[in-house]
Amino acid sequence: MFMKKGLLVALALVVLLLIGGAVYIAVTFNPEDYRPALEEALSRRVGRKVTMGRLALAFSRGVAVEVRDFSVTGAPPHPEETPLRFRRGLLRVGLFPLLTGRVVVREVVLESPSIIVRKYADGRLSVSDIIESFREKGGEGVPSGVEEERAPLAVSIDSVSIEEGSITFVSARQTGPPSIFTVSPVNIRAEGIRFDEPFRVEVSLRQTEPFLLPLEFSGEATVNPGEKGVERVTFSLSGKAGRIPLEVKGDVSPSAGTPEFQLLLTSNSVKPGAVADLVEKVTGKKFPLRAEGEGKFSLAAGGTAEEFGFEAEVRGKEVALFYGDIFEKYSGEEFGLVVQGRFMKSKVYISNGEILVPQVLSSVNAEYDLSEGRGSVTCAFDVKKLQSLIRYFPPLERMHLTGGLTASVTVRGGGAAWKLVKGAADVKDVNLDVEGYDLPLRALSGHLEVEGERIVMSPLSGLVAGQRVALKGHARWGEEIGGVFTLTSDYLDVDSLMGRLKTLEKKKGGKAAPSQAQKTPLVQRMNISLFARLGGARFRGMEVKDFSGTLVLRRGEFFWKDVSARAFGGAVQSTGSAKVGGEALPVSLVLNTEGLSLFEFLKSATSLGGVADGNLSLSFQGKGDVSSMARLAETLTGKGVIRIKKGRISNFDLLGDVLGLVQAVGGELPVKKTKFTEFEAVEAPFSVEGGTVRAKRVRIEGKGFSFTGEGTVKGLSRIELEGELKLPASFARKVKVPFVRKTKEGVFVPVRIGGPLNGLSVALNPRKVLRQKGKELIENIMKERLPGKLFR
Repeated sequence: MFMKKGLLVALALVVLLLIGGAVYIAVTFNPEDYRPALEEALSRRVGRKVTMGRLALAFSRGVAVEVRDFSVTGAPPHPEETPLRFRRGLLRVGLFPLLTGRVVVREVVLESPSIIVRKYADGRLSVSDIIESFREKGGEGVPSGVEEERAPLAVSIDSVSIEEGSITFVSARQTGPPSIFTVSPVNIRAEGIRFDEPFRVEVSLRQTEPFLLPLEFSGEATVNPGEKGVERVTFSLSGKAGRIPLEVKGDVSPSAGTPEFQLLLTSNSVKPGAVADLVEKVTGKKFPLRAEGEGKFSLAAGGTAEEFGFEAEVRGKEVALFYGDIFEKYSGEEFGLVVQGRFMKSKVYISNGEILVPQVLSSVNAEYDLSEGRGSVTCAFDVKKLQSLIRYFPPLERMHLTGGLTASVTVRGGGAAWKLVKGAADVKDVNLDVEGYDLPLRALSGHLEVEGERIVMSPLSGLVAGQRVALKGHARWGEEIGGVFTLTSDYLDVDSLMGRLKTLEKKKGGKAAPSQAQKTPLVQRMNISLFARLGGARFRGMEVKDFSGTLVLRRGEFFWKDVSARAFGGAVQSTGSAKVGGEALPVSLVLNTEGLSLFEFLKSATSLGGVADGNLSLSFQGKGDVSSMARLAETLTGKGVIRIKKGRISNFDLLGDVLGLVQAVGGELPVKKTKFTEFEAVEAPFSVEGGTVRAKRVRIEGKGFSFTGEGTVKGLSRIELEGELKLPASFARKVKVPFVRKTKEGVFVPVRIGGPLNGLSVALNPRKVLRQKGKELIENIMKERLPGKLFR
């Protein structure tokens, strides 16, 4: 009982002493007396002017000094913007030192402080001078040991608390408004603060007005003091960014010559929907790509505040991707993204990166200027199954592509204005089909390079609609589309390719407004030169071999130069030009042939195959429409020469038919009938106009006869000739034919040859003989039989 009463008495004495001490302190201690010393000490410490409002005594969990309206002056060019401001703070002081007239600050509590850090365009921070001041002065001005207890004002802070504070980071850009990032509320409590041993800090923060995603983290940090202030801070936080749970660990060394840090950020549960939110925030666009599943994420970074390196990795399993009605699932297959890079000033560099999405990307190199919002990206592809990648790009959605491809591309730009500046690709056994085109490409192999508006192929070969071709050269595009190429193929069926190209299906729906370049017809913007070498080809129904020549399409006009080929059993050379537009192709051409088979030519060009044969040579210069052989026959104009050697015409016996005519008028010829007409040579200079061929000085040399005359040919089939059939002079005594002309050179029979080539017929032409006889009669009368006085 005695002990209990003694304890109560002691407790009452302590209470009375405390109350008495509080009364004594309230009467004798005025915090305003210490304000100038506090302002001066703090101003010297931070290198800025520090101002305080009213100081008052408060009894909150002990004795405390209440500070109102505390602020630190801002640095130029924003002196009005204070880096630290709070309306109310508490400085808890030691009771017993205060009773002896000394003020010892043990704890600092800041309620709702506002901290602003500004980054200028040149990379400087608005608090750089404060950090430098603390770094240079180290522990100066902080009493310790015995001297601390004797000082009238001593600062020996054991704990610091920040309650419901906010931190704002303002980053200036080269152009445009600055970016602002605010974290609020922030709660920090540091206990056991010492300048000679580590102490612990509890941290809790949220970002209620998100810059990209809302943030919420809590955890603790350990501060390791050094000779010049804080030597190292290690921290471990857990929380989430949006819907992504995160673990953050790392350390910072602020007292080094250049502060260094290490950071490890991990998440073991990343939902694709949360990533889509982040992408939409960064780009400002909502993409129709959806995903299901779960992945892991980690980011390791380290270096200095001005330059640091990083490595990010994303892993996933059992992920399903949706794009419209397209579905792709990586079932039971792990995929990932690994990116390494560095950050310096306001630019992001990604180098030696590796993307491990199955069968798609292999590496990424990038540089991005955060302040300007522009940069460049280089990606390398190693694709085994291209279709799974292409289907996510709407402009290519009609393509069906499989095969092997190793490529790299570089794009440059920002926002929505990215442009391809460089690329290279090695293609091997790629197959391509495009919806709407019956023009499949198979087994494509070769090398491609793109730089700006120029592409180089060296070479690209494969099967086009079942026909093997190889193409090499370079092209450029823009307002003008140009290029120089070499095309080689063993055989190319041009008719088949053109027919398949016409199967293009027109897409339904509206069209976007065309650009200025699109308003100009495509053929008017093209300047392409192609050297072609083909083992064989089929064009407009004609078969050719050993084709070579240069083809040029220049601003709507088509030229060909030094084109040579073997066709119809002979050689063909041509040079010319054509205006391109619609189905009609008006051309200007020079054509020379040597040794063509008349039989094969007629068989291919008309329906008269087998009617005639011989070695045909043609020289022609003129104009016409080559959209079809029928149209050519109607529109061709020009001049030329036809020569035929050692030929025959079937179903037409010229001499036999003449003999029949002679016999019909009571005459006789020493010839035999046959079923054909053979000739040694034909030469016919001609002109063409309106589809009619007019020939003058036609000469035909045959076995036992010759023909000289003139005539017309219509539609390459109907012939009308009028002239004289010359027989040997030895026939003169045996020939009993009226209306013939006999000379020492031979016997001349006037004839007309006409009809279609497969139904020629011959007739005597007595009018010519009569005209000749009448002329001779008049001449004889005038010269011999009339009296000479008539001519005097």
